[in-house]
Amino acid sequence: MAPSLRLRNLWDGHKRAIFHISVDPYSQRIATHSTEGELLIWETIDAEHISLPISRKVALDESQIHTIAWAPAEHEFIAATDKRVYRLTYDSSAEQWHPSDFSLPQMGPYDRIFTYPAANSGEEAGVNPSTDAYYVSTVAQATRSVQTWFVAGPNERIEYIGKSELKQVQRFDRASRVMPVAHPFFSRDNIMATFDSNAGKLHIWGIRTVPKFMWFCAKEHRLPCLNVDMIRYNSIDKAAIVSTDKKGLQTVTIWVFSSASRRSHYLPAGTIYPKRKSDRVQEVRWHLTEYAQTYLGIQWDDRIDIYCQERNIDSGWLCAYTISAAQFGPGKSIGSFSFTAAGEPTFAIDKQLFVYSQELEEGKTISDVAYEEHGELPLVHPFILTELMSW
Repeated sequence: MAPSLRLRNLWDGHKRAIFHISVDPYSQRIATHSTEGELLIWETIDAEHISLPISRKVALDESQIHTIAWAPAEHEFIAATDKRVYRLTYDSSAEQWHPSDFSLPQMGPYDRIFTYPAANSGEEAGVNPSTDAYYVSTVAQATRSVQTWFVAGPNERIEYIGKSELKQVQRFDRASRVMPVAHPFFSRDNIMATFDSNAGKLHIWGIRTVPKFMWFCAKEHRLPCLNVDMIRYNSIDKAAIVSTDKKGLQTVTIWVFSSASRRSHYLPAGTIYPKRKSDRVQEVRWHLTEYAQTYLGIQWDDRIDIYCQERNIDSGWLCAYTISAAQFGPGKSIGSFSFTAAGEPTFAIDKQLFVYSQELEEGKTISDVAYEEHGELPLVHPFILTELMSW
C-alpha cells in the first residue's frame, strides 16, 4: 500500500475554482486566486489539528490576478492583474487588506514581476536589514530590460530606481525569480534566471547598489540546446528544467551547478520521465529540508509527484509520494500546487485549498526520506570506507 499523507488543513472560501496558489517564502501565508478575480489571503496555523484560516478577501477590478509577488515586509505584497499592478497593505485595526497604490511609477510593458529584500542577510548595504525595505522588478523579454522600484517599508512611498538593459545576452525566452529555498539567507548575486533556448545558455542575475543600482550577470551556464517550457532555479544552485523533445515527450531534467564559479561547471543530476507520453507539467516546486537535502514536487495534469534524489542510483530520483486528483472524486483536477515554507504540499481542488503534512507511514516525513536517500553518511558506512580505500 502506498504511504499516506495526513490532511492538515482544508480551507473553503472561494465562490469559484482556484486557479493559482502563491506561497509567501518569508512566512506561512498563502494567497489563492480564483477564476472570477477574487483573492484570498490565508494565514497558516502551526497547530496539530485541522484549523480554520484567517482569511482576508480582496476584489480587484474583476479581472484575473496572474501574479503575486510577496514582499519581505510582513504586511504588504504586489498583485498584478491583466489591467494593472496593485500594492496591497494590511490594516491591522480593520483586519483588512486594501490597495494602497494602483500602479508603479513610469511602469512599462512586462512579462514577469517579482520582489526581493533590499539587503543581503546580515549586511546593511545602506539599508538597515531589520527594516522591511525591498525592491520590485519587472522583466520585459522582448527588450531584455528590467525596471526596478524601491520600497522603504509598509505605507512608504514607492521610489523608481530606473530601467536596465541586460546587455550580456542577445535574447532569452524564459525568465523567472530564483526560488529562495535557503530561507532566511538571501544573496544579491542570485535573484533572477533567464534562459536562451537557441544558444542553450542559462544566466543568473544579481544586483549591485554601489556606486549606483545596476543588474549584472553573476553566473553563466552553457547547457545542451533544449526546447524549454519551464525553469525552476533555486537559491542553492539547482535547476529543474522542463523541456519537450521532437517527438512531443516532456521531461524534467535536474542540474546541479557550482556556486563557486561564475562560468559553467555543472553536473547533470537526473531526468524524470512522465508516466504517459501525453502527460504535461503544470508546475515544479523545490523545498530545502533542515538536513540540507532538497525534494521536488511536480504537478502533472492529474497528479502531484514528490521526488527525492537517490544515492545508490546514478542520476536517480525516487517518487516518495503521489497525490492523485482521482482520489478526490471522478473528473477532479488539481488547479495549482506549491509547498509551504515548512515543506508541506499545498494544492487546490475546485474551490478548496488543501494543506497536507509531511508525515508518511511509521512516523517518517518526506524530509526523512530525502535524508535517507541522499543525506550525509557516517564515516564508518561501507560507501565511505570503500571510497577512502580507493584513494
